[in-house]
Amino acid sequence: MADVEKMFLQIKVDERDQDTLRYLWRDLKSDEPPRVYKLQRLAFGVNCSPFLAIAMVQSHAKKCSTDFRDVSREVLSNMYVGNCLSGADDVEAMVKLQQSLDKMMKRGGFNLTKWASNSREVLSHIQEQEQAESSTLDFNASKPLKALGMCWNTFTDCFLFSVPPSMLAVSDPNTKRSLLSIASRVFDPMGLITPFTIRAKMLFQELWQRGLQWEDRLEEDIAHQWRSWKSELSQLSCITIPCYFMGNIQSSSSIELHGFGDASPTVYGAAVYIKCLGEAGHASTHLVMSKSRVAPAKTVSLLRLELLAAVVNARLLKLLQNP
Repeated sequence: MADVEKMFLQIKVDERDQDTLRYLWRDLKSDEPPRVYKLQRLAFGVNCSPFLAIAMVQSHAKKCSTDFRDVSREVLSNMYVGNCLSGADDVEAMVKLQQSLDKMMKRGGFNLTKWASNSREVLSHIQEQEQAESSTLDFNASKPLKALGMCWNTFTDCFLFSVPPSMLAVSDPNTKRSLLSIASRVFDPMGLITPFTIRAKMLFQELWQRGLQWEDRLEEDIAHQWRSWKSELSQLSCITIPCYFMGNIQSSSSIELHGFGDASPTVYGAAVYIKCLGEAGHASTHLVMSKSRVAPAKTVSLLRLELLAAVVNARLLKLLQNP
């Protein structure tokens, strides 16, 4: 995994569009008229900047597809804004991929830095100043590296859920606004802790059904459930999710995906597991991804909710089979 250094600043805005990025500057001299400047590079805070940045990277990858066919495909498939996440089956292939990625991106003026890997041998081929500062990359904090809201321990090769101390210590007035604000900070794109996150979604839906305004205080029954949910936040750091699905199996004779969907009167969802069967008959099973949704506010039959769960299940399986 790597990060594109100063990605926005490597992209020059077309001169015809630079007038949209004009600004006034007085240099703290109130007695002089302000000067008019315009940015020539992509600006942080502009809504279209992330789109333009990734569009430029993808355009560059397509132009290099002749000289870097495999690497170009990796960038097009595994580049998320400023982060490139990829992998290989062995150290030699990974080192070759890393070097080709670095070479191709530099051709377009993009420098890949903050390299991280679960292999010390791979990192030994990368200059130390280009490596991530820590082996545990806390992507929820401001440093040392962010990518997709997940925390990755490269020593154990596991995903973690890191809850910042500031989140635990935040003052909560127990309103609808604070409930949504705190619950939305728990980022779980793979649905690995769905049984926990869905509870907050259910509470939020209940508040809407009761007609509470944003600054109204929670009623006691809801407040009790909310305090119980918050008390479990600190325990999320105890959860570790292995990135490697094979477990202790050295070579597998078959790999299967199993999807399960179900519904209740309040929620429905699906979960997909991977089963790796070793040549010796040993099996390793892991959760890959899940998705849950609260039931519609308008009451529908349980049979319809189970059909919705089946749809979610089918979509998850299709996504994992054809990423």
